[in-house]
Amino acid sequence: MLREWRGVVLAVSLGVPATAQVSTLQRNGKDVTAAGRVHVELVTPRDTYFVHEPISIRVRINADREFAQSNLVPMFRQPLDFAAQLVLPWIDELPGAIALVSQARGPSDEPQRSLALNDGVAHATVMPDRELDGRAFLVLEIERRYLGARPGELRVPAPIVRFAYATHFEDDFISGPVARNRTEAFVRGEPLVLTIVPLPDVGRPPEFTGAVGRFSCWAEARPAVVEVGESLKLVLRIEGEGNLASFDPPRLDEFTGFDLHGVIDDKGAARRTITYDLAPRTADITQVPPIPFAFFETGPPAQYRLVYTSPISIVVQPSSRGTPAKGDAPPPSTPASETSALRSLLWTGVLAVMGLLAVAIFLRVRARRSPA
Repeated sequence: MLREWRGVVLAVSLGVPATAQVSTLQRNGKDVTAAGRVHVELVTPRDTYFVHEPISIRVRINADREFAQSNLVPMFRQPLDFAAQLVLPWIDELPGAIALVSQARGPSDEPQRSLALNDGVAHATVMPDRELDGRAFLVLEIERRYLGARPGELRVPAPIVRFAYATHFEDDFISGPVARNRTEAFVRGEPLVLTIVPLPDVGRPPEFTGAVGRFSCWAEARPAVVEVGESLKLVLRIEGEGNLASFDPPRLDEFTGFDLHGVIDDKGAARRTITYDLAPRTADITQVPPIPFAFFETGPPAQYRLVYTSPISIVVQPSSRGTPAKGDAPPPSTPASETSALRSLLWTGVLAVMGLLAVAIFLRVRARRSPA
């Protein structure tokens, strides 16, 4: 029976900052790190990263299965799958790093377990069991991703797991087994120190605007037929693994035949969409040039890469607006003789209408005076 798995979350500490929770558990909780029944650790693929390179940090909890099933007891009121609380005050705001909240891993097919995280609830991924010292350990992981904001050391504070346990239980007719020697405890992991190195200057192309990672891009233009001076939307889409939101849009230095009126930048979670508002200057333009996009690929091997979108064929027609396009002849003016003739014809028509009205009035008056 897994009654002890139904822990609870922080009804009593909800809204209390995680830093205050750390000091509280250190005063009131029992440090059982050395007992070896629960471990917590920080795991990352390597200890050196480039500036703005995505860093995956996994918080891994290892819990003795027999201890978790038989000795863990609820701490709070809200039911959870795992009766423990991860205390990570830094998880949303790690000094020296940028949290990639928009790039957190989405739901997967792997099983999940709910547990308390600071003053809220999170879901950890269930990993394959581990065997330590001849005992089976349940393994739960929570992943977060960051960017190193500047060169130097990036320090990740030690993780802490808080829980309650008991070794003696008595059966209650109404509520079931009741812990008689309930003990609040915590275990502490080791901090993590990473080295953030600057991007190299050697090989950096002038088109580089700060993108770090591995990307692909493509572009489209609409409409395909446009007049001189009219708006043309050039849409660039960028996808990949990296800092999609933190670099500047690629520059269009080679677009000499177009005027740039503005840029709309949509920094989505999985794709960045950049829309350039262009206007062709002349009717002899037949295509939108390729867009250069430079990024630093962390490898291996680590190197700068410069890629281009495909050129896009368009048709540019002369302007049909009232103001003539540059180089077009102005429309011919109306001669003065034609204007005078039109004016004379108009007055002739007016006099003819007035004469007909006068004749009609005379005939009507005469008819009224004649005898019946």
